[in-house]
Amino acid sequence: MIDYNEATSLAQDEHKYAKLLRAKRFAPNRFPYVNGGTVSLDWLRCTGMRDPFVIEDPEGLDMRMPPASLTVDQVADACGRDMIVEAMEVLSQQDKQMTLDEWAKYFTQPPEKRKRLLNVISLEIGSTKLAQMIERPRIVRQLDWTETVWPPRNLKPDFPRVQLYCLMSVKDCYTDFHIDFGGSSVFYHLLSGEKHFYFVRPTPINLKKYEKWSSSPDQSTTFFGDEVKECVEVRITAGNTMIIPTGWIHAVYTPKDSIVIGGNFLQGMNIGGQFDCYEVENRTNVPLKFRYPYFVQMQWFAAKHYLTDLKSSLQPQNEPCTHSAHPFSKWEIEGLRRLADFLINEVKLLNDTRLCDAKTRRRIRENIPSELKNVAKMVQNLRSLVVKEQMRITASERNASLAGMAAEHANDENDGDEGGLGALKDEILFKEDEVESENDSGDQVVIVGESKFGRPIKLKLKSPNAQLQREASHLDLEDDDADLEHISEWNSDDSEAEVYDEYQDVDDDEEDDAAAIDDPVESASDNEQAARRKRKRDGRNGAEASKKVSSGAPMSFKPLAATASGSGMTPQMEVPLAQRSLPTSNVYPSNTVKLETAHIKKKLAPQPSEATKQALAAAKPAPPKKKKIGGFLGQLLAKSKKK
Repeated sequence: MIDYNEATSLAQDEHKYAKLLRAKRFAPNRFPYVNGGTVSLDWLRCTGMRDPFVIEDPEGLDMRMPPASLTVDQVADACGRDMIVEAMEVLSQQDKQMTLDEWAKYFTQPPEKRKRLLNVISLEIGSTKLAQMIERPRIVRQLDWTETVWPPRNLKPDFPRVQLYCLMSVKDCYTDFHIDFGGSSVFYHLLSGEKHFYFVRPTPINLKKYEKWSSSPDQSTTFFGDEVKECVEVRITAGNTMIIPTGWIHAVYTPKDSIVIGGNFLQGMNIGGQFDCYEVENRTNVPLKFRYPYFVQMQWFAAKHYLTDLKSSLQPQNEPCTHSAHPFSKWEIEGLRRLADFLINEVKLLNDTRLCDAKTRRRIRENIPSELKNVAKMVQNLRSLVVKEQMRITASERNASLAGMAAEHANDENDGDEGGLGALKDEILFKEDEVESENDSGDQVVIVGESKFGRPIKLKLKSPNAQLQREASHLDLEDDDADLEHISEWNSDDSEAEVYDEYQDVDDDEEDDAAAIDDPVESASDNEQAARRKRKRDGRNGAEASKKVSSGAPMSFKPLAATASGSGMTPQMEVPLAQRSLPTSNVYPSNTVKLETAHIKKKLAPQPSEATKQALAAAKPAPPKKKKIGGFLGQLLAKSKKK
């Protein structure tokens, strides 16, 4: 293992990273290698686009690239030799400015004459003649929010210009570990040369380690791959195309002079990961220059776009869709919920002066596009539809799983009442279209198939996602009065977006009375508990509480004795405590003083009879005998006691 602190000469070596990487061992590459025809929107929705993948054969990607023979001089001619570019010094990982003409002369000289290793990785070519020779892969065009979410160029000419870059690197160049701005994804087509990537999965733990490493003064002398559990090496050659998903921490080494065409894009497969990277940038104070341009504005346009898509997907079949509606994967729906929560919090901060300062509110106001109106209601409706779609997707997945298990057990001989599905008793499921509960817990009976004996297979099931159902019931899609003035009353804690204008606290007394009216038979058995709560809360004595319980009972109550006999209880057990007569015996006579309530400081205990006192005295053990003190001191003490 090479240590910079021990090898001082190596720390000043231009080729130190090449030597360092040759001494390292990395995890094996398990990422998929696919053909261009395999990559489609449906395929990505099945996988969630969570891992990088390499397309070895570009056939089927529906893209157009410059020829592999493209040179740096041709790039300079197409973009303009006077264009200023930023070339990063590999040793210091710092940028220096130079013209494309100077860069072309540096790149074309023999390797032994290059005194410093320079790397151009930020040359944006979207508005140059070189861009006319390029068309990005079809899957990138379908995913990129700049194409699908951002307004047309004629309506909003300012847009994130990060779609096309030309990267030019000389041998032994190295770019240290980083995350692309805003958690954006990357497409990467290698025209010539070779590239080695070193990937670290963006888990919460790894992101926290990355945040600590990127803010450390020892960053330049610490190899981040040593700080994590696994670092994967991926090598690509000329003609290969790679897709790097959201948030992957990676470093890049160039073993040969290379030219790359690539670009960044935000997309909807991992919106939550994009927000995670955005928050890391906020905490580490990344300069605005190195951030994804118009990031927050893009989120507002995305909310508008997906709200329209969700409404279109819920339209009845006989009505024509006015938008390109399509089914959403669970990955997209999870991200949309994070998107809605983020925007709801933005509007809440904008309207509540106690939560942030004037500078923050001004920044939030500037990031809300002027093209959007009534954004408060928009994000509320988006979240409501997303919660419902989450419930639908969960139901669909569980129904499919249950159907497979039912088919597997349909031929069991010992089917009984469960149709041979004893293994499925604990299966959790609910219907997609309609859920009819048999009780308050949401249990239901669903016929999932038929056994070989012709009997229906019935399962008693419970509804999952109870939290999601409660949230959906509180979110009113048809609320036309929501606007920016009311959003300050929303509560975004626990990722909820609810309006509390009409919130009313229900007292325990009102709950008890409501329950008694709905079902007086069941409520009668709870009178004792209700009476105890009333006495404890109001400080009334036992007689007053008993009077209130008896007088406050609804007329529809059945007689307590009848209720007790019907439930298998004795009348004495059913009568509230305050109405019962005290027991009589030789220990506790009937004329004993009545016990006071818990609110009386001094409780009066019943007086035992004489026979009881004698029995207790007889049962009391005799006190132990005192030991005699001998010797001279003992005699003195004895005499003093007699005197």
